[in-house]
Amino acid sequence: MRNSLIILCFLSLTWVNLISGRSVDQDAPVLTDVEKLSRLEFLEKHSEYKERLSEYEKSDCQMFKNSTDIYIVYLPGIEPFAAPCESRIEDGGWTVIQRRLEGNINFQRSWNEYREGFGDLRGDFFIGLEKLHRMTTAHTQELLVFYERSLLETKQEMYRNFLIGSEQEEYVLKSAKSNGLLGFRGNIGKKFSTYDRDNDEYWLDNCAKIYNGGWWFGKCIPEVVASNPNGPYLPEVTSKSRGIVFAGFKGIRAVQMMIRPQRKEDKKDPFGLKWE
Repeated sequence: MRNSLIILCFLSLTWVNLISGRSVDQDAPVLTDVEKLSRLEFLEKHSEYKERLSEYEKSDCQMFKNSTDIYIVYLPGIEPFAAPCESRIEDGGWTVIQRRLEGNINFQRSWNEYREGFGDLRGDFFIGLEKLHRMTTAHTQELLVFYERSLLETKQEMYRNFLIGSEQEEYVLKSAKSNGLLGFRGNIGKKFSTYDRDNDEYWLDNCAKIYNGGWWFGKCIPEVVASNPNGPYLPEVTSKSRGIVFAGFKGIRAVQMMIRPQRKEDKKDPFGLKWE
């Protein structure tokens, strides 16, 4: 836990340095400058990388396990896209899929925007539901969530067999197996909802409208919404679950979600609990 705290503090300082002094459009789309961000041409010129390039270029950041940067991901049936890779946490190889740090990006977005992705890849962003679906179906994925309420209170949760359905299935959260943690309590089997696409189980209203962000909502009364990391960025803890919430913790000031192909060996469980 001490190492995790040090890492996340370092990440926070790094992210602040990256975005400080820049004017950020809250409605900015995900970066798409493929030529500027890709290093694949360099790797293709070096024969020792060709085998690894062929194996990993279609799906994730595994090939760039020892590097933290933005790379181009290739998947069948979808255009190549840019994604941040993270190597400094839990043996690296992570593709960052969501990040909240400064509150400078509006996460109350339409269905189409959540499908395609939005934000600043070097700051706050969401990678996009269609990309998530493609990545989680190309290989079995594990999900790591780092979240922070203060510099002295940092937590992480690991999930296995993380799987997202297709758009025809309303991007349903099919699986996220945990070791008894609460992060996705009540979300498994739920369809994704946005303010303009109400797929939740709350017949009185649209949970995405109430909580100001798209998520896999079930019933959205405060006592049930254990997680909504796409909620509005609030500087102070609130009595109701209207801000960034995860695993029942309110007033979260930073969160980062990452996936990578699930390791074949048994993952060491920091809590000593059995995976469900």
